[in-house]
Amino acid sequence: MTTRLLEAATIGYGGFEQAHRGCTPAARLATQRYVTEARKLVADLEADGMPAYIAPLSKSGKTLHRVRAGPVPDRAAADKLAARLKARGLPVAVVSGG
Repeated sequence: MTTRLLEAATIGYGGFEQAHRGCTPAARLATQRYVTEARKLVADLEADGMPAYIAPLSKSGKTLHRVRAGPVPDRAAADKLAARLKARGLPVAVVSGG
């Protein structure tokens, strides 16, 4: 059970929730906390004028959720947004949707 918990925890709260859906109240609380923190981060970024959203991603049959910033109109705006995110201590990767 511990190995399963660790594997699930390393793939994000979606996997954590799936592995422990019927488990303990503590596991459900931890999952809710991840979701709440993601929503708070999105709200904080938007309050600072940065477009942000939570993006689900399917991986190995599980759904992960990422907080993403953007979209922005061009590379210069993306680099400026990336600098603002880095200044907050957040991990940044600039990707192109086109």
